[in-house]
Amino acid sequence: MPRGRPRRTLAPCTYCGKQFARREHLVRHERTHTHEKPFACDCGQHFTRQDLLSRHVNLKHHARNDLHSNTSVSLVKKTSYAEQEDPGFVLDPDLFRQDMLPPILFNYDNDTSPAFLRSHIQSPSNHSFPRFSSRLPILDDMQYEVKHYDESSGLFEDSIGVIPWAFSDSVYEGFCLEVESFAEALPSGWRLPSRNSLSRNLESYFRCVQESLPFIHSATFSVSRTEIELLLAAAALGALNRFESHCSYILYFMAKCIFAEKLRRQESETPEEPTAERRHGLRKIQTLNLLVSYASWAGKDIFPDGLTLGTQLSTLVRRHGLSEVQDAAYSCFQNHDDTPEYQAWSKWVAAEERRRTLLCAYVLLSLQNIAYNTPPQILNVEMGTLLPSCIEAWKTTTAEAFHHTASYHREYHFQEALSLLLQGVVVPLSSFANYLLIHALLQQITIAHSDAKESSLQPATLKRFEHALRTWQSSWELTYEATLDPLVLESTPIKTTKSSWY
Repeated sequence: MPRGRPRRTLAPCTYCGKQFARREHLVRHERTHTHEKPFACDCGQHFTRQDLLSRHVNLKHHARNDLHSNTSVSLVKKTSYAEQEDPGFVLDPDLFRQDMLPPILFNYDNDTSPAFLRSHIQSPSNHSFPRFSSRLPILDDMQYEVKHYDESSGLFEDSIGVIPWAFSDSVYEGFCLEVESFAEALPSGWRLPSRNSLSRNLESYFRCVQESLPFIHSATFSVSRTEIELLLAAAALGALNRFESHCSYILYFMAKCIFAEKLRRQESETPEEPTAERRHGLRKIQTLNLLVSYASWAGKDIFPDGLTLGTQLSTLVRRHGLSEVQDAAYSCFQNHDDTPEYQAWSKWVAAEERRRTLLCAYVLLSLQNIAYNTPPQILNVEMGTLLPSCIEAWKTTTAEAFHHTASYHREYHFQEALSLLLQGVVVPLSSFANYLLIHALLQQITIAHSDAKESSLQPATLKRFEHALRTWQSSWELTYEATLDPLVLESTPIKTTKSSWY
C-alpha cells in the first residue's frame, strides 16, 4: 500500500481539459477562460487575483497618497513590501501601472549559473533570460500590427498571417502557474522565462528551426492549447538557433524535467479514453521530437540524453501506432457550427500533422543511426503512413486558401513509394517525402551491409541500390518544391542546413 495520504485527483479544466495538482491553480487557470475578475478596487478596476489588486493599490493609490497629501485612499490590506517605506525612494505611479507590469514582477537573473548548468556552461552568457519580465512588444526588424482575436485562445494575427508564438496576458499568467506547479520536479536554480524571452525564442523556432523538419501546423497552433513542456522545448531550439546557449540549456532541462514528471504522474492515474490518449500521445511525441533534436546536436555534454530520449521516442511511437488513423477526434479545434469547408480542412490538418510528427520521429532516429552508428530503431517495414503532402497545402492558413490550392499531388503510402523507388520508377513527390525516402534507402543499404556481415555486397545488389539512388535524384529534381542549387535554397521548404541533413 503506498505511503502518505491518498492522491486526490482534481477534475480537469472544463474549457480546455488541462489537469492541475492544486485547486487554487485550477481556479486561477479557469479565470483565463471566463475572464472573471472578482477582486475590485475603489477606482473601478477589477483583477483576477488578490495579489494583483494589492499590488495595484500599493503602487498606484498608496504612492499617490504619499506624493499628494490631498488624496486619501482607503486600503483594505497592505503587503509587507509596501509597508517598508524608504524616504529616499520616489515612485512614479504613472510609470508602474497595472497594465504595464506582469503578474510576476521581476525574474531576477543573477550572474551565477544554476547548479545543473555549471557542468555544461563555463561562464554565464550575455543571452540569458532578461532580468525583468516584460510586456513590451517583440523586438524584431518588422513591426507587427497585432490584432487580438480572443485573449484566452492565444491566437494573434498580423499583416502577413497568424503569429503562433505570441502570448496574451492571461495565457502567460496561466503558463507561469502551470510551470510553478512542477517546481518540486525542476532542477535547483530554475527560473521562469519572461514573456518576451518565450515569444522571441518561439518566433526563432517557427521562422527558422521548423523549416528543417516541419511537423507543427503554425496556422492552427495556439500557445494556450499547448502543453508547457512542448513550448519550453520549442523555445530551447529557438534559443539555440539564436546562439543563446545559456538560455537554451535552461529551457531544455525545464522541458525535460516537466515531461518526465508528467509521465510519472500519468502512470498512477486512470487510463484515458482511446481517442484522448492518442491525441495526448501525439503531443508527447512532438515534445520528444524537439528534445531529441536538441540533445542530439546541442553538445557532447548532453549527447547521452539524445540516445536515451531516442529510445523513449521509438517506444512511444510504436505504442501510438505507425499506420493511418481516420479519427475525427484529432480535429480538436473543430466545432459543430463550422462550415463543411472548414471541417474538411481541420480534419486534413489533424491527419497531416499526425503523419508529419511520426515521420519526423523516423527521420530523427535515422539521423542518429547515420551519425552515431546505432542500430535502426524504427524499420522501414513498420512504416504504414502516407507520405507528407506538398508545402503549399501545409502552409495554408484558412480553409478557403486550402481548397484553392493551385496544385494537388496524388498521395503515396510510404511502402508504395519506396517500392517504386527500388524498381526505378520516378514519381512526383513533395520535398519532405523525398527527404524521407533517402533515409529509407540509406536504411536499406545499412541493413544489406549488416546481413552481408564481413563479405561485400553482390554486384546485382550494388547495381540495384545505385539505380535506386539515381531514381531518387531524378524524383528530387522533378519536384518543383526542391532544388539542388544552393543559390535558391531560401525558397525551398526543406532547408539543407547542418542540423537537417547530418
